[in-house]
Amino acid sequence: MGEANLLEALVNRVLLQISVNDRQAGDDNVEISYTFSRSAISQDPLHRPDRAVNGATDIPEEFYAEVEALPNLPQPFADAFDVQKIRHERLLHWLMRGSLAPRDDLERLAEQSVILMGDAAHAMPIIGGDGGNAAIEDAVTLAEWIADNGTEDISSYYETRYRHWKSLVDGSARRLAEMHDEPKSVL
Repeated sequence: MGEANLLEALVNRVLLQISVNDRQAGDDNVEISYTFSRSAISQDPLHRPDRAVNGATDIPEEFYAEVEALPNLPQPFADAFDVQKIRHERLLHWLMRGSLAPRDDLERLAEQSVILMGDAAHAMPIIGGDGGNAAIEDAVTLAEWIADNGTEDISSYYETRYRHWKSLVDGSARRLAEMHDEPKSVL
């Protein structure tokens, strides 16, 4: 991997990533994380949006079959995605999706002195820290808004943010789709 700490390849619309978590100077051992990501397909045994959160460690056999069916992976992907090895690893099955709370619901809550922001108002897939960055931005803009306007009509805060939140959620959905469609090369 040279000096790189992230490698990506797109194989049959499946995005494969390997990232280096820890590497000690003079030590041949490297701790890595790897990601297998693809869009949901019709009758998808891997897409289980109603599963409980603790179901993230329940990895269906179909996942291993899909990994094994990946054709002629170059190194280091062939080693990182070796089914016999990954069966013994701690794997997590993440569902990446976004949501935007209905504006009427947000305004009703604000009338009760409850204001939502971050993932509570607009969840986004875990791509590049977008959700965390948006939550921080929400906190800063809400604080600024309260400093300028007080807390009497907090529901009008949503007028200043809702369109922006919709663009964030829509943009993250586009980036998620592009992740599996754009040509990728092994770096």
